[in-house]
Amino acid sequence: MSPRRMWLGVMMSILAGGLALAGPGTHPRHGGSREDRMERLARRLDLTEGQKVRMKEIFEKHRSEGLGDAAERARAARRDLRDLIHDPEAADADVREAAKRSAEASADLAVERHRAFAEAFSVLTPEQRERAKSLKRL
Repeated sequence: MSPRRMWLGVMMSILAGGLALAGPGTHPRHGGSREDRMERLARRLDLTEGQKVRMKEIFEKHRSEGLGDAAERARAARRDLRDLIHDPEAADADVREAAKRSAEASADLAVERHRAFAEAFSVLTPEQRERAKSLKRL
């Protein structure tokens, strides 16, 4: 596995855990509640209660400052693209434009996720950071 893919996996794991702390709910593809996933991550990284609280604060802040909106825009853009792809009467130009909007929304979401991850990663000790690097997926 390339270092870039490994870091992406680690970032997504920590982000998923942080988002889990930021709000209740269950993601249908992952099974279990967000809290369950965060607790697994917390155990694997041996997070202190203070670190868990701080990560929750970080992800709540990022969700309110743009991460939640960026995620909704990306979902809506993907939904619009999917609808056009499956519409036999849609023009190719419309599909292409929707694909561009979807890609842009996904890029915006990636930047927001990166910002949240970078801040959450700063909460970890050097040892926890090394342990996080070894995690591939929650």
